[in-house]
Amino acid sequence: MQEQSCQNVFKGKKWSLSDSVFDCNNLPSCDVTCKGPNKRKIRQVTKECGCLLEWFSHSMWLKGTITITVFILMNLSRIGFLEGIARIFWRRLSPEYFTVLSSYDSDGDPTNQLSCNQKYDQNTGDTNVSSHCVRKYVRLEVGKNVKKFHLEGMGLVIIALLLNIPWIFLIKTMKDDNKLAWLP
Repeated sequence: MQEQSCQNVFKGKKWSLSDSVFDCNNLPSCDVTCKGPNKRKIRQVTKECGCLLEWFSHSMWLKGTITITVFILMNLSRIGFLEGIARIFWRRLSPEYFTVLSSYDSDGDPTNQLSCNQKYDQNTGDTNVSSHCVRKYVRLEVGKNVKKFHLEGMGLVIIALLLNIPWIFLIKTMKDDNKLAWLP
């Protein structure tokens, strides 16, 4: 307190300070009129805080669940749609060469059931008839598989388009202004 700055006398319009010592006796006495915390107010605020925390946790869980659901549905739809389109337009995407897996016995005869009008003569070994039967059988099987492949593609496209309905419904029904009902 013996510093030079503390020895200066400051005078202002509303106060004057002759030294840096504060005298508590100069303050007016304060009578305490408070009867403690307001229990009704504390109960109300506690309830509001608890409800707000519960609402926040539920809303975050719902937001995360909907986000993951929309992500999964959109990706499944995208994958199914592109796979279906590729199956529908396969002729433009492939050179139309097919690999045929076939089984033959030790004599070189096909083991699968061939539906030919002509029968293979096992006694004479007429290969022209057998070659004709195999070619006809393969042509029929390729034709059936191409139709099946095309129909599967159409089914995939339809399913992919239908997969968009749930996530669009979720987005449309969720409101951005979800507010707490008990707030005034």
